[in-house]
Amino acid sequence: MKKDSHIPHEKGYHIVGINRGKPANIYYEIYGNKNSSNKVMLVMGFMQPGSAWKFQLDFLLKQTDYEICIYDNRGIGKSNSNSYSAKTLAHDAIDLVKCLKWKNVNFIGTSLGGSICIFISSFIEKEFVNSVIISAPWLGLFATISKGCLLFVQSVLEKNERRKIEISSKSLFSENYLNSPSLSNPLKTKNESMIERAIKQKQEQTQQPKSPKTIFGGLFILIFFRVSPFILNDIKNKQYLNVCVISGNQDILVDLQSIKKKLVNNIKPMNFKILDSGHCVNIESVGQFNRIIVDHIETSNKLNILKRNNIANNNNNNFNNNCSNSIIKKSSYLCKNNNNNNNITNNFFKNILKIFKK
Repeated sequence: MKKDSHIPHEKGYHIVGINRGKPANIYYEIYGNKNSSNKVMLVMGFMQPGSAWKFQLDFLLKQTDYEICIYDNRGIGKSNSNSYSAKTLAHDAIDLVKCLKWKNVNFIGTSLGGSICIFISSFIEKEFVNSVIISAPWLGLFATISKGCLLFVQSVLEKNERRKIEISSKSLFSENYLNSPSLSNPLKTKNESMIERAIKQKQEQTQQPKSPKTIFGGLFILIFFRVSPFILNDIKNKQYLNVCVISGNQDILVDLQSIKKKLVNNIKPMNFKILDSGHCVNIESVGQFNRIIVDHIETSNKLNILKRNNIANNNNNNFNNNCSNSIIKKSSYLCKNNNNNNNITNNFFKNILKIFKK
């Protein structure tokens, strides 16, 4: 890949949420082909900036026809915060798409970002969406009290930074992945490398500190997050939505059975992919995850073309049927009128004959 491939061709801020009374200044960056028909919006998860999509951004930039937007959710990274809820974050993403004047967008979200994409699927208007990928979505603390949830709570309460990161990693990645050799240093495990990298970033403060309001809001979402049956039913009934759900079979934070029971069985997605992975499927199974993204977008493109053609054909058929019916009605009307005229003519001559007979 060329050195300048990671330089965004556009970056800046857009104010979202004004019409909702919840304005926020959202920082975004756009990469790839400006003229691409494949617009991708990457929606990141809990307390992470848009730059955490590095592996997906790298992959999509190698493709020939993609334009990708990464952004920081309100309160995260360079974006400010006035309020914080999953529905608000979903509306923020939709507002950003409209600010960019994008249409037929492919939304991809993981973890809390996947949860946000559930709401996006319900709230988004038809013209702005092409496909949605919901990856390892958080379904709420009370959806399932799993081992991963308990580890997460433990990591929040832990004061020692190294221990906190170590506990958190166990809730996000499978044991096999954490114990496998690091790519950067085969003498260390991936777990050891991640802990060292996280501590270094903390010391260098490469990320903007999160406000207490943002932290509290994020925890509030995790504890009380819930998707109503109305939202799920709305997604299921939207025929134009091409939804793919991705889950890891070793996810101890949001277990596979909960994903099946509470999400997949209710929305009936176009695709449901199960990967041999923990919660962070976009990192742990990066190759498979990236391939699913492209395959789902390409399939959605083809399906939407077929749908548009079918709609056009149906409209033409309806037009032809209406024309035929109009012609038939008009012919019937003319025949009826001709019969009436003939009757009038016949009666006229009959009356004339009667006069002559007299």
